[in-house]
Amino acid sequence: MSKRGYYIGNHRTDAVGLNRNEWVMGIFMPENDPRHSPHIEMKSWIRRPQDPPEKSKYDDSINVTLIFGGEGFGEVEGKEMYVRTGDYLVVQPGIRVAFPTKVLKTIYGVTFKAPSNPDSKHIIV
Repeated sequence: MSKRGYYIGNHRTDAVGLNRNEWVMGIFMPENDPRHSPHIEMKSWIRRPQDPPEKSKYDDSINVTLIFGGEGFGEVEGKEMYVRTGDYLVVQPGIRVAFPTKVLKTIYGVTFKAPSNPDSKHIIV
């Protein structure tokens, strides 16, 4: 852990600049970095209308996603859902989700996962 014990940054700048698939906090960060944590992960992401739909998956961690802008559709347990600016989605471990499956207006969001475990995601083929 750094001597400071804290980090102030811009989630979008860090998401692009760190080259970690938009993840900006979690167990995969260097141990001397205040963003290193086995307890929680944070991902800052953008999805555009031309991007391919996300694949269906489930996770061993809880996921909380906040939608800061845009609108589109996703699926939870096979049911289509509509989301827009200001919405949030809480997905418990083991629940099948695909988000977003269709982007109507570019979607900006942040996802938190707890605990931090890069191997907890399981893609459903």
